[in-house]
Amino acid sequence: MRFCIGDKRPKPDEMSAVAGAAYLVLSKMVPESIDPLITSLSSPDVQVRMLAAGALAEIGPDAKAAIPILEKDLADTDPNTRANTALFIGKLGGNLDSFLPVVIEALPQMDPSDLDNFLGRLSDYRERNFAIPILAAILDKTEHSTNCYTPALREKLVNALQQANPTATNNLMQ
Repeated sequence: MRFCIGDKRPKPDEMSAVAGAAYLVLSKMVPESIDPLITSLSSPDVQVRMLAAGALAEIGPDAKAAIPILEKDLADTDPNTRANTALFIGKLGGNLDSFLPVVIEALPQMDPSDLDNFLGRLSDYRERNFAIPILAAILDKTEHSTNCYTPALREKLVNALQQANPTATNNLMQ
């Protein structure tokens, strides 16, 4: 299993079709795939760990035994790894108070092109009022950016703020 989800493309930022297919198939091979996927969470290869974690998250609460192993990646230096891991733990049935703050705290450290994806995934959690100050700070910083993602990112940030608390958002926008 490690070979399949560890298959590499020549370019480091591309995933092979074999690894992508393995990710999709392994999440459907329940319960046989759960233990090997959990074992893969200890791989030194970040692609293997993240694809295994993603497949386990697609399985959902039946793979809840993976949570203690995944929790080590909540302290990773990469904000995307921390945020993805936190969201995977959420899909496995983890405690909202444990994983959602990790996602929120990672947002300001993300590249704008990655932030968009996490804002969309954050909308699944209505209990995110505590994210308002961080989202507002990112919005303020984005206003002065010349990044080509700025207009779309600003729109996503405003939508995330409106979903979190429409009244607070109206006050921010005045």
